[in-house]
Amino acid sequence: MPAVAVVVAVVGAFLAFMDSTIVNVAFPDLQSSFPHTSIGELSWVLNAYNVVFAGLLVVSGRLADLFARKRVFLTGIGVFLVASGLCALAPSVPVLVVFRLVQGVGAALLVPASLGVVLQAAPASGRSAAIGIWGAASALAAGLGPPIGGALVDAYDWRLVFLVNVPLGIVAWVLVRRKVLESRSPDRCRAPDWLGAFALSVALGTLTLGIVQGPTWGWGSVGVVACFVVAPVAAAVTVVSSLRHPSPVLDPKLLSIRAFGVSTAVAVLLGLGLYTYLLAHILWLHYVWGYSLLLAGAAVAPGALVAAVTARPFGRLADRYGTRAVAVPGALVWASAYLWYVTEVGVHPDFLGQWLPGQVLSGIGVGATLPVMQSGGLLTVPARRYATASSVATTARQVGGVIGIAVLTVLVAHPTAATIAGELRHGWELAGWSFFAAAVVGLFFGRARQGVEVERSVREARVELGSLVGAAGARGGADRLPIARSDPGPVETDGDGRVRGGGGFLEGLTREELDSLLGVAAEQELAAGEVLFSAGDRGDAMYILRAGRLVLRFPDGSTGEVGAGSAIGELAVLSGAPRTATVVARRASLLWRIDEASFERCMQVPGLALSVARNVGVHLERSRPVPDRRPTTPKVVAVVGASPAAPVGVVGAVLVRAVADLLGVDRVAGLCDPGAADLARAEAANDVVVLTAADGTDPAGVLRQADRVVVVSDRVDPGPGLPVE
Repeated sequence: MPAVAVVVAVVGAFLAFMDSTIVNVAFPDLQSSFPHTSIGELSWVLNAYNVVFAGLLVVSGRLADLFARKRVFLTGIGVFLVASGLCALAPSVPVLVVFRLVQGVGAALLVPASLGVVLQAAPASGRSAAIGIWGAASALAAGLGPPIGGALVDAYDWRLVFLVNVPLGIVAWVLVRRKVLESRSPDRCRAPDWLGAFALSVALGTLTLGIVQGPTWGWGSVGVVACFVVAPVAAAVTVVSSLRHPSPVLDPKLLSIRAFGVSTAVAVLLGLGLYTYLLAHILWLHYVWGYSLLLAGAAVAPGALVAAVTARPFGRLADRYGTRAVAVPGALVWASAYLWYVTEVGVHPDFLGQWLPGQVLSGIGVGATLPVMQSGGLLTVPARRYATASSVATTARQVGGVIGIAVLTVLVAHPTAATIAGELRHGWELAGWSFFAAAVVGLFFGRARQGVEVERSVREARVELGSLVGAAGARGGADRLPIARSDPGPVETDGDGRVRGGGGFLEGLTREELDSLLGVAAEQELAAGEVLFSAGDRGDAMYILRAGRLVLRFPDGSTGEVGAGSAIGELAVLSGAPRTATVVARRASLLWRIDEASFERCMQVPGLALSVARNVGVHLERSRPVPDRRPTTPKVVAVVGASPAAPVGVVGAVLVRAVADLLGVDRVAGLCDPGAADLARAEAANDVVVLTAADGTDPAGVLRQADRVVVVSDRVDPGPGLPVE
């Protein structure tokens, strides 16, 4: 089942990305069908799709989280298919442009939802491979668009380029509806940034309109000047909205991660060059060399094939030597390919001697730059934000494509047989300069290797102590402490190889059974005060608390509390009944999430089913609700210093002695990671645990676990009238 979901989602993404380039090949045929339409007007057939696609990608990702990924995927592919059919029937260019806008909406809904389906469907052990397949299919779609488009146009005309989407899309729609389980983000989601999305689309649209219409209307005309005024204003609105909105179109927190910010800027430049030369290639091959559209599409296929072959070896080199060490030379090679085209490709056809060397250079440049830079940037982003970051990166590439096509349209606005070759060379020059600029910007990426900087921006952040204390004490506040993705340590086993000692729900499982259960689990995190699920929700997954503490709130007012090793929500999955309680993180927590289908497959393993059934019974006995009352004694108390010189250790020791006469108490020093074994044992054996952040220890770790916080200063401010001893 997961394999079917991954394949179907990949097919959906393939259709959306292929449509970004397949129409390029149909451009000359569109000119023949509408001979009285200028190149500038026809360029909107390409750019209308890209403008909407870029503007709505991130918003659509949030919609998928809010309203469920399968539903948004089906809606997106439905809109995309209907619009594709209408594009094929369009009687005029303006009507075709309108339907391309609608098609772009469908693609924007489809792409992030398809990635969400992939992330949800693939087991934890195969998630990286599934994401790699999804990304490879997206890149391959863009590369195969021209040859497929050439074959279709040659077989009939440009209308077949749109009709081909329909049968493939219908198959994907039926399979998703029947085979893919529904999923949504279990975290609390906020409404997307509609204002930012609209403003971004306006900025791109008016900028494109001003560039395209400049030669026709006049660069000093009121219309063009108005476009160039509205575009930056709309861009400023996008920035302001992104800074203020909790779910922004352009997330400033993501862009503040140096490597991701640099890779996003590089993506704009790469998209500009890529879309520019793809269209320039087709126009050159068809109008200058006289190739049929079938041959023109086939002539640009070698570059895509070389890129596909070289991408993986270059990725391994980037893992070893770092993203910058591979991507920057790759961008320079990519730029040299268009220096070759400008200087070596003549007006008389010579595929082997002139065209093919440029294709090989270009393919090497693509393989060493585009996937390496994108994956290098994404791998510096926290894993839970991968889908959003991927949408931002795709948006950046589409933005560059919109600008590139608009500028190329100006360069070849009024071509003649005598001038078209020189004008298209200017397009190649633009692409070459874009890739050279990408190499320069890529120098700022940093020296980190892929995978090394994952979550580093979180771990290395230094926040003022007052902000940390405020965030730790604000239950359900907007600013929550991030939780470190550290491994709480191996599960202990006895002489028979079964989980023992604090394993909770996993207690008694063999190593093979444990691997079977956790092999299909996805890691999830909750910040303090965040809701995992609410009473009455459908039980689409069960959870095992890996580290932290959760509160269960029942509709009758009673509550319960569970710690590491506990199972949550397994009864709803087993019985098909709605959730019986609302579950809230009392403090920052890590969980394993096992979806309904994966859990059912695990229950088909006899030994594992028996062990789980036994542990469900034990869990039921231990999780009886108790009357709701606020505990008078906190379980975990954190002692942190307001300065390095603060006597944290002394105060912690005094606090332990003061409490020890009445309650069981223990002290754990220097705890930085949730779920550490010494904290779990201390909580199990004592009424109170005192955590101390001494000797330069980062206080963030202890604050994540604390029910109460004691701040120690090395100075005393007595206030007026109080003596200092």
